[in-house]
Amino acid sequence: MIGYVRVSTEEQSRHGHGLRAGIDYLSRYSEANGWDLVTVMMDVVSTRRTARMLGRAATITAVEMGAADAMLIRAIDRVTRSVKDGADLQAECRDAGVRLLSCDGYDSADEETQLTANIKIAVAQEERRLISRRTREGLARARAEGKRLGRQSTVPEEVAARIVELRRAGETYAGIATKLDADNVETPGGSPRWRPAAVRAIYQRSAEVES
Repeated sequence: MIGYVRVSTEEQSRHGHGLRAGIDYLSRYSEANGWDLVTVMMDVVSTRRTARMLGRAATITAVEMGAADAMLIRAIDRVTRSVKDGADLQAECRDAGVRLLSCDGYDSADEETQLTANIKIAVAQEERRLISRRTREGLARARAEGKRLGRQSTVPEEVAARIVELRRAGETYAGIATKLDADNVETPGGSPRWRPAAVRAIYQRSAEVES
């Protein structure tokens, strides 16, 4: 087996949050089933763009070339971010003739497991959508009620909702600031760059409103 783990941020990779746990889980599962886990490849990304997932592509290629019998993941809804991403992963493996196995029972060679896998992916995507919606609704409700949490915020609701969604997905404040700068999102105070401290303040204020 060649394992594959996907985590959301550089912080998770650097400090082992998610990454080390994922590798250990694949190791224990392989040992319990009498499989030889050759190696574990990974992606540290917060994106749905499969073109950036070099670890995923390398894993599929390695199995295709005969380095292992199958690609092992912890759960298909953990290594994908959307229904389309899940479908892309399955299609990439199918086109390469690679068997994809998960520790929670998915087996690309067994059609009976396909429906459950698709449901899990869809549910995970819906949970992320609901988190984003609740955040936006909470902000709107607070404003309608005239609630003020500290200094009056000049941050657009969609920007605050994005910050909350990224943070809850595991992104660091610095990582969020970098993404906002890359997308040319205007800072609330007119600063030329987003600062992690400002991102943290917006997240904490928005999370308090939602609660």
